[in-house]
Amino acid sequence: MSDAGGGGRPESARVAFWSTFSIGSTNFPNFNSQLTSANNYSAFGTYKNVSGFEFTNVTSTLAGTTVESLLANFDIISTGTGVNMSAADAAKVKEYVDRGGVALIMLDPARGSELLTAFGGNGTVATGTINGTSTTDDVNNGVFGDARDIALTGVATSGRITMSQLPTDNKLLANEATSNARVWITGTNGRAIFFWDEGVFRAPAVAGTVVDTPQELFLHNVMAYALSRTAL
Repeated sequence: MSDAGGGGRPESARVAFWSTFSIGSTNFPNFNSQLTSANNYSAFGTYKNVSGFEFTNVTSTLAGTTVESLLANFDIISTGTGVNMSAADAAKVKEYVDRGGVALIMLDPARGSELLTAFGGNGTVATGTINGTSTTDDVNNGVFGDARDIALTGVATSGRITMSQLPTDNKLLANEATSNARVWITGTNGRAIFFWDEGVFRAPAVAGTVVDTPQELFLHNVMAYALSRTAL
């Protein structure tokens, strides 16, 4: 993480975003504003181990950037769904995670299959519904509050990944009808987090800078978990 100054202040989290509909992109204005609110993330905010977020667009540069450079410059990579990522770039994101980085991966119909398989899943991302329910996993009862067993909603089109498509080393944070995965953790030291629909970050339940709706609590607990993985 980057130095946020002296006096014992925590550092800023450096987030690289790839494609549209990724964290840091203009498609998530409300969620991004919640990340940059000091009431939520700062030495006096709800999550105290970072002083804020720095966002960098790597859509046009990822293919030509080495994993070493990604690790040196970014704590988190967020991949979006504007276009499909190449298999080579998906393998690069996987290596980035294997070597210490954290990835937040958005899916949508026919978007993200290369990343799904790079992290040990199988098949392709199909078309699903926008609805999901959080599990009772401890990650969902985090620093922002209790978001276990709450309804989640995406926007417009959504991906569908069945339980049988998941990698063996997965931790489920949300599902739908017991047969479809919604949000799950996988990868080395649990540093890759998949979301079935990027719309979960721009749904009507995500608004303003105050984190107070059940869906906002869920998303920010997941972000707090992701930040905790950057130290591993």
